[in-house]
Amino acid sequence: MNSIPACHLQPTAIIDSDHPRVMQKAREVAGRMPGDPVETAVRLYYAVRDGIWYDPYLPFYRPEHYRASRVLEKGRAFCIGKAGLLCALARPWRMAGSSMVPLLRAASMIWSSSFSKRRWLVVAELPRSKPR
Repeated sequence: MNSIPACHLQPTAIIDSDHPRVMQKAREVAGRMPGDPVETAVRLYYAVRDGIWYDPYLPFYRPEHYRASRVLEKGRAFCIGKAGLLCALARPWRMAGSSMVPLLRAASMIWSSSFSKRRWLVVAELPRSKPR
């Protein structure tokens, strides 16, 4: 059994994992009863990487610009919004997520991690280089 502190699974103002749109997308990507947590985390990762357009020119001066449900609605975000969405999609499956943007890395890279099977899975993402 994973001993994840409840605070790492609760929705927040930005990682609004309880929003109906976020919950629907999590079910759509992972299935109603996902099996292997690692496979689920990978599927969620690819859904965000490939399904949300990387756009560094969006406004980012208000908290709602980062909110996971808004990122999902708009279908575009830059690194921080995409990382928050990935965390929000993982929480309904009891995978804690944390994200950060390394200040010494390229601004276009996100780091996100998910706690699954008593270990942290770390993924790094680079945006797609070609427009859709």
